[in-house]
This record gives sequence, structure tokens and C-alpha cells, in this order.
Amino acid sequence: PDSARPFRIVTEALTTTVLGTSFSVTAYEGETAQVAVATGKVAVQRDGHEGQTVVLLPNQQATLTQKGLEKGTFDPAELWA
Repeated sequence: PDSARPFRIVTEALTTTVLGTSFSVTAYEGETAQVAVATGKVAVQRDGHEGQTVVLLPNQQATLTQKGLEKGTFDPAELWA
């Protein structure tokens, strides 16, 4: 990883910064945007909301709701089944 040039995944509503990990980003038009981490760590920021960033560790996910980013847990076996 190059800390001067981090790997980012930018969707319509979220920016995910990879911090060394395996993860899934779901952000299809008309569906709920979600980021889930199996290993490592990522930072997820709600676009247009500088102060709203969550850091996710293994078995954690962030879901974008009308209230903002909500952090929770998930079973990786179900996500990658």
C-alpha cells in the first residue's frame, strides 16, 4: 500500500478508502449503499458530509440510510457464499 496515494472506491454516495483488506462495496442505483469488511480495515465517508466517516474492521459493515451511515456487523460466510 502507498499511503501517499491510497486506493479509493468512489460511488454516487460513498467514498471507501482501502487500508489493507478484503471487502465488498454494494452501490447499485436504486439500492441501499453498503460496505462490508471480511479482513483488514477500510474507512467509509458519506459523500458531501466531511464529518461522517466510519472505520470498519473485520465482520463490520456500514449501510447508508436516510439518517446517515450506520455501522453494524455481518456474517462473512453469508456475504461471500
